[in-house]
Amino acid sequence: MLQIDPANGLPSELAITLSSHNLAQYATICQRNGLVPIVEPEIVPNGKHGIEACADATEKVLVAQFAALKLHGVYLEGAVLKPNMVQSTREQRGAERTREDPRGPDRTREDPRGPERTREEQRGPERTREDPRGPL
Repeated sequence: MLQIDPANGLPSELAITLSSHNLAQYATICQRNGLVPIVEPEIVPNGKHGIEACADATEKVLVAQFAALKLHGVYLEGAVLKPNMVQSTREQRGAERTREDPRGPDRTREDPRGPERTREEQRGPERTREDPRGPL
C-alpha cells in the first residue's frame, strides 16, 4: 500500500520499487502454479493532495510495475492488472460535491417519477410493428 504525500516525498522510489517487485514475485508464483494473478498496486487516496499528485504517483507506480513484471518474466496476457482510480483526496472530493450540489455531498439525484419504477417503465413503451415510429 502506497501513501501519497508530495510534501514529504511519498511514495518514495524505494517504496515503489519494493511494492512493484513484491507484486511481480506474487504474479510469478501464481502463474507457475496455474493461477491468474490479480496485480493491484494500491495507492491510498488519503491526505490533502490534488488529482494531479495522484496522477503523477500512479504513473510512476505503473511504469515501475510493468518493468518489474517484465523483469520477473510474468506473462502479461495471463494476468489481471487492477490499477487504482486517479482521484483527489476524500476531503477535496467532499468539498467539491458540496459546492456542486446544494443538498450536500451524500445526496444523490432522485428520479422524479419515484424510486418504485417497474422494469417496463424503465425500458419505456414497447414497440410493435404497427408503431408509427417505424419498424423494430
